Amino acid sequence: MVMKLMVMTLTLIKTDSGESATESLARRYIGAIGGSANLTSIDACITRLRLNVNDSAQVNEAVAKRLGASGVIRLNKQSVQIIVGTQAESIASAMKKVLTKGPVAAAATSSAPAEPDVKPQAVLNSEKQVIATLLAPVSGEVVALDDVPDEAFASKAVGDGLAIKPSDKWVVAPIAGTLVKIFNTNHAFCLETDNGVEIVVHMGAGYRGAGR
Repeated sequence: MVMKLMVMTLTLIKTDSGESATESLARRYIGAIGGSANLTSIDACITRLRLNVNDSAQVNEAVAKRLGASGVIRLNKQSVQIIVGTQAESIASAMKKVLTKGPVAAAATSSAPAEPDVKPQAVLNSEKQVIATLLAPVSGEVVALDDVPDEAFASKAVGDGLAIKPSDKWVVAPIAGTLVKIFNTNHAFCLETDNGVEIVVHMGAGYRGAGR
């Protein structure tokens, strides 16, 4: 899976509350999810928060998008994914830290338009008109994103791109750049090109096992 993302860099300055900017953002995401009372577990993939909740209907998509999320996917009543870009792991860790400090209230429901409070962490190619020439990271059959059995990719919520059904076991970088992130299960990595474009290569659709 190859995608282009323009990603916000979260600073580590302390706010008036003594929390870092990432922790402050994480606290607001917890509120968007319906507060700590609605949240049962927190996990992350390279570009998305994977959350278990008591009731996915309580997740406030408008608030999440104001915080910079590019999409919210409700897999079922208890499972939600929020697309936040390659800061997903940092935000998930900060959410866990915030929860150790005490309960977090649900965000207030608002009828106001979902104008973002911060620059989105993940922005679709069509919105940014970012162009880069990529090589196939693996040999195989090209598959349209629409046919990928993972709604986050098929809906292009995590960015545009394509999928490849591999015929070889070797995966290489699709473009020259700096390796800025490897997901802890080794199933995804992110490269940054010289002109600041971030390319995500994700091995496996809906992959949840240990990396190989």
